[in-house]
Amino acid sequence: MADEQTSAAKGAAANSAPQQRAWWEVSGIRKRIAVALLALGGALVLLQPFLKKDAKFAIEALPGLYGLLAVAGSAAVVVLAVILRKAFEREEDYYDQ
Repeated sequence: MADEQTSAAKGAAANSAPQQRAWWEVSGIRKRIAVALLALGGALVLLQPFLKKDAKFAIEALPGLYGLLAVAGSAAVVVLAVILRKAFEREEDYYDQ
């Protein structure tokens, strides 16, 4: 009987202890990641004039072109996902029927 009470007390103490949050849930981590990515992107754009490019077309030699294309492609994927979600969306009680 005493063992059961001790076990119950340990279980209650373990459940009441604050759980450690995952690294992506830490306060301010998103802002730090965004700043780091922007700094890295800016550094790469500033480094481009010093790198040799074999551009077939004049537009390929523009600094930051591939970064802009990546952002445009990512935005296009998001827009396409929203359109597809609306097109294939099912009613909330679809599986209940």
